[in-house]
Amino acid sequence: ALLASAGPPYGLVAAINSTLAHAAAATLPRLRFHVLAPPSEQPALARKLARIFPAEVRLAITSPPSDKLAKLAPKLGAVGVQTAPFEWPLLWLHLALPADVRRVVLLPTDAVVRTDLQELASAALHGKAGAAFEDCSVTFDALFNYRHPLFRDRHGRPSCSLDSELLLLDVKAWRKEEAPKQLLELVGFQRRNENLFLQPVAALSPHVPAQLLLDKRVLRLPGRWLARGLAREGWSWSEASYWHRLWGLQGVRLPFDVRPV
Repeated sequence: ALLASAGPPYGLVAAINSTLAHAAAATLPRLRFHVLAPPSEQPALARKLARIFPAEVRLAITSPPSDKLAKLAPKLGAVGVQTAPFEWPLLWLHLALPADVRRVVLLPTDAVVRTDLQELASAALHGKAGAAFEDCSVTFDALFNYRHPLFRDRHGRPSCSLDSELLLLDVKAWRKEEAPKQLLELVGFQRRNENLFLQPVAALSPHVPAQLLLDKRVLRLPGRWLARGLAREGWSWSEASYWHRLWGLQGVRLPFDVRPV
């Protein structure tokens, strides 16, 4: 499953194409791509993808039920979140998939797949609700107040953060554990329990509260499995700052609006 972003679908096409390019012959017939897009964008996106990929590539462009999204909006608003519910796929992904989908790999559209996805999709989860990739460049103590009782008794201070946009989910287990409901509760913690998040605004993003949700519910996988960021049109501020410092020491001037190569 891929969450389509606004604008030209360069990243989306790269993610689909790299998945196909690295799939084994036995995997290709089993691949189904669920492209999640707002209804207003679906016709144009369908035309673009149909011109790029042959008919034998199974592509379905869909969205979560509009009534479910409508119910999520006031719930998010009640905990201070102003972004659209569509930007929170962990709250509704299980509702947007066909009933026969047991496992789903959620891919961000700035990911480039470098191996057969079957390796991930068939991972032994050992009773977990899914699997996620570690990002050890950011640890939990950089996101949360590790002295807070809600953190101290349940999570490890030096734990690597998890990529909440790149997941394998067992759809049935995700529903059974009521993970979407618990994610909403975690977002609301900042209002009821001060100082859990080091930066209060982080509680309102889809990614930081998800760290606490995923920590004990998913199997941790090494982050080297996939490359991220290869289909983006811009660097993050931290990436741009890194290259400015590095090249600046070498006397190279670099404008901040340069795009990744």
